[in-house]
Amino acid sequence: MRMPEVTTQRPCVLFVRWPMMATLQPSSISGVMYLTGHGVQQDYSAAALWFRKAAEQGYALAESNLGTLYRDGRGVAQDDTEAVMWFRKAADQGDAVAEFLLGNQYANGRGVPQDFSEAMIWFQRAVAQGHSVAMLHLGVMYAEGRGVPQDYVRAHMWFSLAAAQFCLIFPLNRLQKS
Repeated sequence: MRMPEVTTQRPCVLFVRWPMMATLQPSSISGVMYLTGHGVQQDYSAAALWFRKAAEQGYALAESNLGTLYRDGRGVAQDDTEAVMWFRKAADQGDAVAEFLLGNQYANGRGVPQDFSEAMIWFQRAVAQGHSVAMLHLGVMYAEGRGVPQDYVRAHMWFSLAAAQFCLIFPLNRLQKS
C-alpha cells in the first residue's frame, strides 16, 4: 500500500504560506501570483518560470514550489527525479514542507528508490518544525511498520498529535453555525 499523496486540487494551500509573503523574493511572488491566479490569469508555465528564477538564486520556498510543479506535471513535463532534486535543495535549507514532500517521495518510491527508513528521517525533520501532515504520516509508518518496528502506541501518539494540530488550525467553533 502506498503512502497517501498530497493533492494539488487547491494549489494555494500547498504552495503558499501567506504570512511569509513579506519575506519572499520578487520572482517567487510572481510565481505565486501565476500559480494561484491572483491578479493575473492562472498560468502554471509562467509560475514555473518565475519559481525557477527564484529557485536558482537559492530561495527554498521557490525550490519547493518548483519541485511540486515537476512532481505534478503542472506547467512543466512531469518528472519525479527533477522534483526530488528541488525538494532536496529546499529541505537542505530546513524548509519543513520540502522535508515532508521529500519524505513522501521516498515513501512512495517516486523519483528515488522506495526507502521507508529515509522517508522516516525526512518526516521526522518536518515534524520537528510542527508539520502536522508529517505527524500523520509518521503515525501511518508506525501503524504499518514501515521503516520502523510496528508500534501502535507510537502510531496513536502521532495520530493524536496531528489531530491536535489540525484543531489548532481549524478550530471547532468555526464549524459551528451562527
